[in-house]
Amino acid sequence: MAKFTKLSGVAAFLTFAATLASCGGHKSIAYEVNLATDISGAKITMWTSFGSEMEAITESLIEEWSEKTGVNVVIEQKSGYDNLKSAVIESATSVTYPHITFGYPDHFASYVNSDILVRLDYYFENGATTKFDYAPAGDEFKTTDFYADYMRENQTIEYDESGKGYTLGVPFNKSTECLTYNSTFFDWAKTKDAAIVVPETWAQFETVSQKILDLLGSLDVYGHCIGVDGNVYTDNSAATKATGKDALLDFKTVQDPTNPKSNKTSMFRVLGRDSTSNFFINTIRQWGGTYTIADKATRKGYIKFDSPEAKAGLSKMQEYYNKAYLGIAPSWGEAKYCSNPFTALGCVMTIGSSAGADSNAPKGDKFAISSAPIFYKDADKKYVISQGTNLCLLDTGTEKERVAAWELLKYLSKYNNGEFAAESGYFPACPYAYNSEEYQEFLTARAVSTVDKINLAAAKVNSEIYINEALGWDKFVDQPFDGSSTIRSKVGDLMTSFLIDGKTADQIVADGYSQLSDYVQ
Repeated sequence: MAKFTKLSGVAAFLTFAATLASCGGHKSIAYEVNLATDISGAKITMWTSFGSEMEAITESLIEEWSEKTGVNVVIEQKSGYDNLKSAVIESATSVTYPHITFGYPDHFASYVNSDILVRLDYYFENGATTKFDYAPAGDEFKTTDFYADYMRENQTIEYDESGKGYTLGVPFNKSTECLTYNSTFFDWAKTKDAAIVVPETWAQFETVSQKILDLLGSLDVYGHCIGVDGNVYTDNSAATKATGKDALLDFKTVQDPTNPKSNKTSMFRVLGRDSTSNFFINTIRQWGGTYTIADKATRKGYIKFDSPEAKAGLSKMQEYYNKAYLGIAPSWGEAKYCSNPFTALGCVMTIGSSAGADSNAPKGDKFAISSAPIFYKDADKKYVISQGTNLCLLDTGTEKERVAAWELLKYLSKYNNGEFAAESGYFPACPYAYNSEEYQEFLTARAVSTVDKINLAAAKVNSEIYINEALGWDKFVDQPFDGSSTIRSKVGDLMTSFLIDGKTADQIVADGYSQLSDYVQ
């Protein structure tokens, strides 16, 4: 029978508070544990932060691990990453934090400041082998097992005296940004103008966007429908009467962006752009600017986006916005995402998280969609932001509990990460997981629904393009520090104000430096 428990609230810790209090010498035991210790019968606590679907997948995997190891894992759900971070920091003074948890790199920077995060270098050096049958006999668990783009962010938070980064976590659930496009629309548009293709660069995007606007305007598509014969009809009824089938593409509720009387929330824009924070950061990166920097010695970070390169990139995005080449969620009256405008044909392309690509699938499979890499400016700056959490160990518990937490970390990040990726839609954290039977079955499965197809297409953008070193993509994460999440949130607000309110790049940068004065060097 599985030894697995799910609790909520801090009550889970009351059962072993005395053990925590009696451990003492946390720093010593953290780095002197006997990693060959028998963990059967141990009880450890893990805090999570996922939504219901992801939580169910994670709990199922942990239950399987508990069956194999005889370890009881007490899971507490903290309802969101920010709440999880706050809970961990608040628990630092009372030493009631869990043995293992998830977090973003900037969360880990806060945990370092609270002196509760375990450096994993000792564990990798002394506990690389796993005796349980879910790991191949003799296989070693190494930092080099993981994709370098993902591992880097765990080794650029805290440094030793020589400047070498400590390993503070391992990758778990990873995603990035990708382009979702309406392939039905592009197939139709190419019959009218062969130059209308899915763009690869921003320069090509500019050309294609204007061609799309010219085409839709010249054929008077706005407020009308395109039939399966490729012709424009007044509405779906007219298209059905003429062709015997529903309209191929229904633009009935979409308004002409060149018409001053257009309702902005129904106005057509070629591209929708989710996360304004990612939009701001990635634009600056691709135009050759710097977003933030961090001091290795002090672990303090600073904003550095007051540069000609940053302003040039932002100004170009504003030009695209003003020409209706692109929009952000508030352009259509949405809070965060462009999936609703996309499914309503308010745009024919959208950029957002690969993990959420399936939210762009239209109800009833009304049109086909697919996925591609995001646009880049220059071939030597193919930046795309990496997202998702890492697993870490916190400095608490007996020797047996610490070793059990380490083994669970290994299981989730490597040995069963392929199954997690296949079920969740996230990318594998390492080649071992990518090559696993579960993930390869996912990649080769016959996709039937639009949802299945877009999940598979987004996964292949990662597996065939982003992680192909020959193609030159950099799945980056800026160096994390305590406060970098505050900066990230603020620049998202700045990007929204920049585009919606029409401020200049100089004004928006000045606003940023004023509002983030604590992070100006």
